[in-house]
Amino acid sequence: MFSSENGNIAAFDAAGERLWFKDYSSQASPPSADASAVYAGFSNGTVRKFSLYDGSVIWETDIVSSTSRCVLARPVIVGDMVLCGTNDGQLASLAISDGSILWRQNFDNWVQLPPAVGQEMVYVACDDQRIHILDLN
Repeated sequence: MFSSENGNIAAFDAAGERLWFKDYSSQASPPSADASAVYAGFSNGTVRKFSLYDGSVIWETDIVSSTSRCVLARPVIVGDMVLCGTNDGQLASLAISDGSILWRQNFDNWVQLPPAVGQEMVYVACDDQRIHILDLN
């Protein structure tokens, strides 16, 4: 899988053959994948789940309503949820099944790096020079 600043996202098989390619007008975050899907955030504030096999969009969730904001951090897959950080200072947890927002946490500054997860805790680094620790649930 790969994504680019000009909005391209694609998946390749183990032999390097391209499985699919999408071209969006908004910048794509680095993608994440599980056994059947690819997840990416876009600079228009949406997170999309794509079929790993053909690139069809399974769901799309708008987590940032302003067009001047974007989803920056690589989505992190944790069990039945996807965690997404944004440059408007929030971390959103989305249901892996349908993209519904499970919870949000607002911070004082950008969440540019993917959060780390361990033992039911989420560790979030923001541009406020602090580490924030949240309960995963």
